[in-house]
Amino acid sequence: MLSALRAATRSVAAKILLFLLVISFAIWGASGAFIGGAGSSTVEFGDTRVDMLDYRLAYDLQANAVSRQLGQRITREQARAFGIEQSVLAQVIAGAVMDENARRMGLGISTDRLAGLIAADPTFQDGSGRFSRAALQAVLRQVGMREEDYVRNRKAVAVRRQFLDAVAAGVEAPKAFADAFSVYEGQKRVFEFVEVGPSAITETPRPTDADIEDYYEANKGQFVAPEYRRLTIVRLTAEDIARPDLVDEDAVAAAYETRKSTYTTPQKRRVQQIVFKDRAEAQAALDRIRAGETFDAIIAESGRSAADVDLGLVSQKEIPDVAVAEAAFALPLNETSEVVAGIFGPVLLRAVEIQAESVKPLTEVADGIRAALAQEKATDELFDVHDRLEDERAAGETLSDAARKVGLTPRVIEQVDRQGNAPDGTPVADIPEAATLLAGAFETDPDVETDPIAIAASGFVWYAVEAITPERQKPLEEVRDAVVAGWADAEIAAKLGELAETVRDRVAKGETLAAVAAELLPAGGEEVPPAPTTSAEMTRSDTTEALTRTAVSAGFSVAQGDVVVAPGAKAPARLVLRVVKVIEAEPRPVADNVRERVGQSIADQILDAMVADFQSRGEVRVNQRAIEAALGS
Repeated sequence: MLSALRAATRSVAAKILLFLLVISFAIWGASGAFIGGAGSSTVEFGDTRVDMLDYRLAYDLQANAVSRQLGQRITREQARAFGIEQSVLAQVIAGAVMDENARRMGLGISTDRLAGLIAADPTFQDGSGRFSRAALQAVLRQVGMREEDYVRNRKAVAVRRQFLDAVAAGVEAPKAFADAFSVYEGQKRVFEFVEVGPSAITETPRPTDADIEDYYEANKGQFVAPEYRRLTIVRLTAEDIARPDLVDEDAVAAAYETRKSTYTTPQKRRVQQIVFKDRAEAQAALDRIRAGETFDAIIAESGRSAADVDLGLVSQKEIPDVAVAEAAFALPLNETSEVVAGIFGPVLLRAVEIQAESVKPLTEVADGIRAALAQEKATDELFDVHDRLEDERAAGETLSDAARKVGLTPRVIEQVDRQGNAPDGTPVADIPEAATLLAGAFETDPDVETDPIAIAASGFVWYAVEAITPERQKPLEEVRDAVVAGWADAEIAAKLGELAETVRDRVAKGETLAAVAAELLPAGGEEVPPAPTTSAEMTRSDTTEALTRTAVSAGFSVAQGDVVVAPGAKAPARLVLRVVKVIEAEPRPVADNVRERVGQSIADQILDAMVADFQSRGEVRVNQRAIEAALGS
């Protein structure tokens, strides 16, 4: 909790600002001491009350976060299974305790200090680094928050920060803990291991009808056809309404002249440059060239090659020295320049290749210009089309009819599931804003009018649910092949597990891993018995291609000489792993970020203990009926 708030109050980026605006809800719950609202109190502590509206907001923020991670909107039952309801209650109680204690302690923040905090946020500053009220209003307008609500939230965060600093400022991990942690992290181990893979199963398992039926009954959830929905989608972007055919030739020609530099490839030259120590030396070399010596002879005399003096095939703008660039592009082909005062000393120049400037003719680029002009015009008309489509829907037209009336083409997706897949399991292509659209579509009934979804900053997409195909259990006859395959995989995994445990047991009783592997596991190429692999020295965080993090963790969970079974790198293989050597580490300094995280964890525990103490004394009152009403609304 503490670390999250501290990070939030140090925020400077716009995306972190959005987190800051709701931090008092999402991390510790909203508090009636700062956030107003109507309705019965869900949590009370002293004079601080959290009303139903604020409690619901805290719940929705967590549920929506989980929904985004899963790619689908979760139900209340799922939220309860994920522990969201319990987590929100704990956070709201912690928020109320902090706010009430801050009030009792008389903590606050002056108007001038609050204004300074807001003005110091780079998010609200203009190009000169000064506070810009216009920037503040633009950001708040983007996130849909009123200025007074933001100021109130910002004040709440600042006051809570004061309280947290008073409770847990300066908390650090004890040296004994840091030393123990460094020894724990620094310990190394050497393992020997063998893989027990599918090749160890010599007979292909074959199920009976009873086996198939039992597996099907035990794993019915794997053989369910998901719910599908028939959707109508209407997309509105500049590309959808652009009409290049309506752009006249005069407009294209005028745009061509305006943008001619875009279609121009400048002259390029391959320039050679000899740099001299002083002007006298450069002039002497030039006099010799004028008398009949070659430029190449001067290059050779200087001890350089043609490649050493080559500036490359460049345009005039690509030569950083302006004087050299102007002189080089004024030369006839293969002629030597006068002495030029370059940045690094006097130079002689020669242009050995010239590529003339070229301009693409209007006929070659007209189509592209026409499309760009149409796109620009469509961008200007985007919101007008949006408003006209919304007016048609408000007048009672279906989404499809409204779209056609404003010149858009509706698209019908016959069947799609929550994950965006068709019945054959392939993804349905080109669903705009797919995660948001599908989440909304699967919480919407047919014939219900929905709001459009913004496509970044470039358009909108509307959707309508036309029909629902309910989820259904697939009968065994329909999925028999999949059931047989699943049963076989499970049988092989079980047999590999049994074989790996047999190897482990025998090694644990004193036999060598090499001897047991040679007896029980199949030989490799040319009938070579399988031999254990010995790892390098590994820490807890090390992994290899064969030893996954799970396997290494299992190896660090037992003592030297012990044997464990762990998952192999590729399922369903198993690893039998023995700890050959344990190398203890000496205490060493712990990284600052690790020490800080431990200190923050201790501070969190202090806050949690304080909240638990108030609860144990009955000072925190929870109105479960109001909570149920808030979550059911």
